Amino acid sequence: MLHSFQDQYQAQQRFFHSGATRSFEFRREQLRKLEKVLRTYEPLIEEALYKDLHKHPQEVFTTEVGGIYEEIRVILKNLKNWMQPKRVNHPLYLFPGSSWIYPEPLGIVLIITPWNYPFLLTFRAVVGAMAAGNTVVIKPSEISSHSAALIEQMIRENFPAEYLTVLSGDGAGVVMPLLEQFHFDHIHFTGSPVVGAKIMEKAAKHLSPVSLELGGKSPCIIADDAHLEVVAKRIVWGKMVCTGQTCVAPDYLLVEESVKEKLIPVLIREIERAYGSDPQQSESYGRIINRKRLDTLCSYLSEGRILYGGKSDPEELYLSPTLLDQVSPEARLMKEEIFGPILPVF
Repeated sequence: MLHSFQDQYQAQQRFFHSGATRSFEFRREQLRKLEKVLRTYEPLIEEALYKDLHKHPQEVFTTEVGGIYEEIRVILKNLKNWMQPKRVNHPLYLFPGSSWIYPEPLGIVLIITPWNYPFLLTFRAVVGAMAAGNTVVIKPSEISSHSAALIEQMIRENFPAEYLTVLSGDGAGVVMPLLEQFHFDHIHFTGSPVVGAKIMEKAAKHLSPVSLELGGKSPCIIADDAHLEVVAKRIVWGKMVCTGQTCVAPDYLLVEESVKEKLIPVLIREIERAYGSDPQQSESYGRIINRKRLDTLCSYLSEGRILYGGKSDPEELYLSPTLLDQVSPEARLMKEEIFGPILPVF
């Protein structure tokens, strides 16, 4: 794999140093082309995301492709201005000169993306790299296999490999050897802190700059003067979209004691309003990405008292929306990013 990538890498270097990616006209043309490609492939994108995560078409547009179209629209509106040199304050001791900042492309950008929003998180990063005049190497997550295969097909069928190329295969087996051997002019990674630290360590050997978007624990704090119906609607949507497999999903609730007993039934009503009394039958409720993740999530259920939900079906990779209390702050699910439809209440 490294030997075959060597040829791709050198081809991208030659293409970038030819200056082909630098002009405003080229960048605008490629961004418009990418938007056209995405719109053409949108039915296949919906199909791939249904197979990988059971996403509803409306969720696909709202949380995946719609965000890419908006990114392209904003960039096309502002790109010419962003490319212009900007005059900045000039030090007195360098009088009578002047100081300017010239935006410059970096070169070859490596973009490593996760499985939970495979199109949004891949193409928003790709769009930014294209707009800045770079060539791009894309490594989508093999875990969302249908989406990864479609991303590779879309790029291969519509863009030359010396400009955009996709690497497939196991993340650790592909990415780490690449980072060991090749210098990238920028590395963009979205995923776990553990993997992010390894990527940063490898990148440091080549002095490659990195952008890391990593997971974490995101609490929601509910005070005693909160409008509980509004709170429940926002929390249930934020927690259950993509079945809780979102890096900025509400991870747990910190609730004023005086409103906890009032909030729980309101949350349950909102869950059932959104997905019905049996979410497994709802076309709007997704599935867990694979059996390994489902088993991890189910193991969390014993770490608290189930207030609602807690039902699973391994054959369908289904886990119902679940509320827990009596969870110890030292429990495993409070040490790890939950990344699923389980909501502890404190």
